[in-house]
Amino acid sequence: MNRKTTLIASLTAVAVSCGTAGAVAAVRSAPVPNVFLAAPVQASRTYVAGPEATYERFTKPYPHVTGGIGEVEPLVAAVPDQAKTYDALVTVSFRYSTKGSGPFTVEVNADTKLGASDDLVTSPKTPAPITPSAKQASETVQFVVPALKGGKTYRFQPIANTKAPKKAGKNAISTSGVVLTVQLTPRT
Repeated sequence: MNRKTTLIASLTAVAVSCGTAGAVAAVRSAPVPNVFLAAPVQASRTYVAGPEATYERFTKPYPHVTGGIGEVEPLVAAVPDQAKTYDALVTVSFRYSTKGSGPFTVEVNADTKLGASDDLVTSPKTPAPITPSAKQASETVQFVVPALKGGKTYRFQPIANTKAPKKAGKNAISTSGVVLTVQLTPRT
């Protein structure tokens, strides 16, 4: 057999075993260039005891509400300057328990410096609702913080929150085993 006959015999064998489309694809396929996607840059921080919030409504000796939010130190991340802007995917995984009927929420505060009034918008804009659970439960929530500027430093802080109950009582949420992860992906 000459070279042309060998090629036709090989294609016929491929067509029989793969079907005609497979043989056509084998003939027409050209090398595909490698496409390299920009790998995300990742930073993480863990908290043994995470954020918490407690609000209690009293009716005696006089009607009043007490409580507040317990904060944790933020994850401080320097955004690389290889790209002009980055999008951040922020993931918060945690264990939690609640007391009262809630509502309970978890969110992420992102800003450029302590006490800054330039809190960045996250998507979704509203905090993530958390299902009440007197027993310890687990949850993971994600937020996107778009268009972070390359070369700047940002702070990411998980926040747990609740509201004062409408009647006398207590609403509380406490978190533990918190893992906060920020993945920065360059915008193209």
